[in-house]
Amino acid sequence: DTVYAYLQLMGLVDEMERDELNRRIGYLMDKLEEGELAALSKDQLFSRIGGYAALRLARLHIAQKRPEEAEPLLWRLQFLFGGDPIGHSADALVRRLVAARTQKPGHFGVMLPLSGKLSLFGQRVLRGILLASDLLSAAPETEEAEQGTTGTTGTTGTTGTTGTAERAVTEATAPRQALTLHIFDTRADPENARRGVIELADKGVIGIIGPLKGSVAQAAAEEARALGVPLLTPTPTAEVEGDGVFRLGLRPEDEIDRLARYAIEEAGIKRFAILTPDTTKGRSYRNIFWDSVVRYGGEIAGATLFEPGKNISLKGPIAKLTGIHRLSKAEHRERFDEMRLEELAEITSLLIELGISPRGAVETMALDEEEEFAQFEPKPRVDFTGVFLPIGSKDAALLAPQLPYHDVFGTTLLGLRSWNHPTLVEVGREYVNGALVPVEWSAATPEGQAFADAYKEAYRRDPGVLEVYGFDAGILALSASLKGAAVSRDEFQHLLARLWAQQAVTGPLTTHPSGVIASEPKILTVKRGRFIPAPTSESN
Repeated sequence: DTVYAYLQLMGLVDEMERDELNRRIGYLMDKLEEGELAALSKDQLFSRIGGYAALRLARLHIAQKRPEEAEPLLWRLQFLFGGDPIGHSADALVRRLVAARTQKPGHFGVMLPLSGKLSLFGQRVLRGILLASDLLSAAPETEEAEQGTTGTTGTTGTTGTTGTAERAVTEATAPRQALTLHIFDTRADPENARRGVIELADKGVIGIIGPLKGSVAQAAAEEARALGVPLLTPTPTAEVEGDGVFRLGLRPEDEIDRLARYAIEEAGIKRFAILTPDTTKGRSYRNIFWDSVVRYGGEIAGATLFEPGKNISLKGPIAKLTGIHRLSKAEHRERFDEMRLEELAEITSLLIELGISPRGAVETMALDEEEEFAQFEPKPRVDFTGVFLPIGSKDAALLAPQLPYHDVFGTTLLGLRSWNHPTLVEVGREYVNGALVPVEWSAATPEGQAFADAYKEAYRRDPGVLEVYGFDAGILALSASLKGAAVSRDEFQHLLARLWAQQAVTGPLTTHPSGVIASEPKILTVKRGRFIPAPTSESN
């Protein structure tokens, strides 16, 4: 009755009041029940009010699993409101309903760049997916696996070389439903990725794994949302996730938080210095690390920025951190006097032990005092034992020797996951010994070791992080099959949206409200030129 009263007022008010009435009507229609929406949509057939009521009614039918009643309403809205947002919404819902009719339990799509300049990356992820799903009939050296032929499909068996790895990341023992993978080559092209989503949806896939990065992942995500196909992408591209799109990866917040927690609780480091490049990302890492250190009871002794680029010098930043930057004349003299007293005490003690009078030495030092003061450079005061340096592995290796060169000794370097690269130890050598590095996976864990062994057995090569992410994405599809969630897109999306401590190589995996399926970082350290798992109280 209130809606009809507002409609009668429409012709009696000015434009501003009309907008307010429309807002109130929209609010009320969100509260109407099915019969009331049906009556309003018929009575106001050609008005936007009636169109919105019909759209609300169609959505209600879909939510109640009655798509056959929703489709006629949506077709009518497409005809009556073709150029209107209501018509666009109806069109999107119709596409979802049509796509949903083709669903095939156990069928999944894989979208990766299997040809072109990014093909090597795509093939590495694909190997991990195939290992997880048992689809090893396309052996690692076959033409299809290496050249990235589109449209490759296959069905899992119940046994295979991945049995050990699967047992390490899944606890289920019941026979699993067969998986069929439909593989599509994106060729790293956004428009091709859009076509790929449509093609895979037409084939009835329950969900899609991929693509890898950038505009390709964004284009695929948009099309997948429109068709209601859950997308699981192992991409580093931020803000792709949400509304049925899930991003598998390590969040910077989790990466840095785990690093800080290990440093404080396991390594016993309590005070830290932060040296960051003067960039948006550098300042972001600084803030995350600072908050994490405080959260776990540590202290920040100092933080400073340096200019990024070639030939970086840490002299100025280190001077700021160690209290020798821009000392006043009085402070400079105070430091000099402290140094002279320490030297005098040492010399006096030595001479007394030798049975020699220290008077002559004292007089000699007094004569040289002003000359020494003119050349005096104060030593840094290092009141921290951890140095957080959020830069790439090559720059970190080049900058590490500057710490002892500027008299900063006895500190532990803390870095990013990108430090997990041979460059760090090959270039940094002894200067990076003891460094702490967060990583997505480690062969030292039971899951990591099982995966590495299975991968080497299958492909005769060592895996990397891309293979691991492919494997874990495949394991999530396999887990959906084991749990009966591979029968529909809604069920698969429901499973992905509610992961909590899911066992995996990069796990345990937990889904955040944003749609990020975040991995749990492991901590490595450098010892004698090698990366090894950082010791813990449990391992000790």
